[in-house]
Amino acid sequence: MPFAGTLSIGHPTYLDHVLDILGSVQGHGFTNLVMFNAHGGNQAVGTVALERFGYRHPNARVIFTSWWQVAGPELLALSTSGPGGVGHACELETSMMLEAASELVDVAAAPQRSGSSPYPWAASDMLRSSRARLYRRQDQISPDGVFGDPGLATAAKGREAIDLIAGQMVALLGTLR
Repeated sequence: MPFAGTLSIGHPTYLDHVLDILGSVQGHGFTNLVMFNAHGGNQAVGTVALERFGYRHPNARVIFTSWWQVAGPELLALSTSGPGGVGHACELETSMMLEAASELVDVAAAPQRSGSSPYPWAASDMLRSSRARLYRRQDQISPDGVFGDPGLATAAKGREAIDLIAGQMVALLGTLR
């Protein structure tokens, strides 16, 4: 919310929404339910939804993943920004936007590498976990909302990232047959 134009809903509302959708899908006879996340701020609620719905519906196979998790090792090999370089409007997200809708990306306005942790034990990014989590609002992590290095973004890297993510999702879904 500290950034102008941000719209948000609370965790309980989001959790209820996800659980209702899962219930509706399962109610139509689907037993393999995959939640595919694209927002870091939804990780914790997605995990709670996975555990809550899975416990209540033992005959369903419920999966939760995010784009950076499903292809984590492959994206780590693709990324050149190093630790702390993959986060929000970072090298990989900006690359994917350059591939998908380059007219919406102003590369000249991209800030230098941004975002850091005040403690080494809390240092992480989307591809590298920390030893412990430290709560901070996005504006405390980065004054401009960027976490990582958008300066390393290219459309070719975006195409490769999208292909890696899609390939890993297809592989994951193939195991559910």
